Amino acid sequence: MTASLMARLFVVPAILVSVLVVALMTVVILFGWSGIGERVTAVKLIDRIAGATGDKNQGALFPENKDVWLAAQELAERLKNRDREMKPDEIELAVQRLGAICSELARQENLTEAARRKSVFVMLALGRMGSGSGVAPLIAALSAKDAQLRMAALRGLVELRDLPETQSAMPAVITAMDDASPEVRLMACAAAGQIAVRGDAGAVRALTDKLHEDRETRWNAALALARLGSLAAKDELQTMLDRGYWEQARVVYEAESATTGDSTIAPSVAPTTRVERPFSETQISTIMLAAIDAAVELGDAELMNDVARLRSDASPIVRDRAIKAVRRAQDSADE
Repeated sequence: MTASLMARLFVVPAILVSVLVVALMTVVILFGWSGIGERVTAVKLIDRIAGATGDKNQGALFPENKDVWLAAQELAERLKNRDREMKPDEIELAVQRLGAICSELARQENLTEAARRKSVFVMLALGRMGSGSGVAPLIAALSAKDAQLRMAALRGLVELRDLPETQSAMPAVITAMDDASPEVRLMACAAAGQIAVRGDAGAVRALTDKLHEDRETRWNAALALARLGSLAAKDELQTMLDRGYWEQARVVYEAESATTGDSTIAPSVAPTTRVERPFSETQISTIMLAAIDAAVELGDAELMNDVARLRSDASPIVRDRAIKAVRRAQDSADE
């Protein structure tokens, strides 16, 4: 398991949306807050970003062209307030331009880290535009050579999950559950739980098949199945609601053993070191909170009994979530 995979183990369906918002705004955090100084169209901002280059120095990204990264900041700010900041015709023009860039990037191989960052931003921005016209290029990007781009395409589709057009992506999302990259497989399971409609038989079958794979895939599949109203992963959810399991479990992954500062080196060839450690309390709590929400989604009596036991959990945030979940279930039963 790679270090980058570990960073995504906990991007589970219950918390995926908030993570995506933070991911999009990372560009703003990395590249500063000063304004562009002129009101330019979204398409012009996108064209500036499309020409972006960058390099890493001592672990931080410094742009070669400040205007390019200021354009990324400005576009991200507009996307935060899309309905107020952008007119419908401007959105559609921007979607067309982003879609063209997305298609071009998806055909490239051996991307540098700078190009990969740009690609992720473009695909997330395409999703945040909120237009059904963005679905087709994101589906096409699921065939990209670079696994990080395939993941970004899935994240972009999740941003569009409420649009009817996004249902057309489900066959490609299901196919992505068998991707060669474990990271993409995990994200595809999470995305299916967000995009598919409740009771989607094809999605439920595909996710149920994932319950026989590695534990990280099982966790994401279990949470997605709960969102779709399926009890197929009930046993897995009961394990996820057991603090004792998490305190005994170990995290094992491959971490980069050295930072060269050279953004042209592909992560797949960077030297790595095997790391084994316990799960942190933050990681345990994150998964247990998601499992509580999944149990509530299903309303199963045995699962809710497991949730009730967590009202005395060691973690105050887990206790609070469990108390509220049981209270909601009791209120619903009384109605």
